[in-house]
Amino acid sequence: DEQDIATVITAEDISKVTTQLMHSVGGFMNIFKYAMIVLAAALIYLLAKIIIERNEHSISMVKILGFKNGEIGSLYIAPTAIVVTFFTVISLGIGYFMMIWIFHEFLMQMDGYFAFYMRPVSMVLSVVYLLLGYAFVSVIDFIRIKKIPMDVALKNAD
Repeated sequence: DEQDIATVITAEDISKVTTQLMHSVGGFMNIFKYAMIVLAAALIYLLAKIIIERNEHSISMVKILGFKNGEIGSLYIAPTAIVVTFFTVISLGIGYFMMIWIFHEFLMQMDGYFAFYMRPVSMVLSVVYLLLGYAFVSVIDFIRIKKIPMDVALKNAD
């Protein structure tokens, strides 16, 4: 019945709202994307730095035993890469479903309805950007491993 209809939303109304949202929020999303890449790389950097600093004695001991820097790097960097990749994919899935839920709850407050949609290309790019950030951090960590001197193991012998 006409009396039960609160508002009528047409395709033109949706187009106007979409255009307004893209105009007011679109540029901010690009800044947000790059800021999140930097923050993710910084978080991974700090975690990897802690791993290397805590294992400095072991790395020095392995150098004394004759292991090359590449082998030592594969002992410390490769497992971290596997964990980062695994949790990147897991968190992408969790984040996607959380966004669907948040979007649904948020839009229940508004007239009309917009479904949350993320292109598959964006999902892949999210993982690629994070892994590129990790690759950059891995290079820095490898340089840090190369700089650990062999005498650290001898100085801290108990």
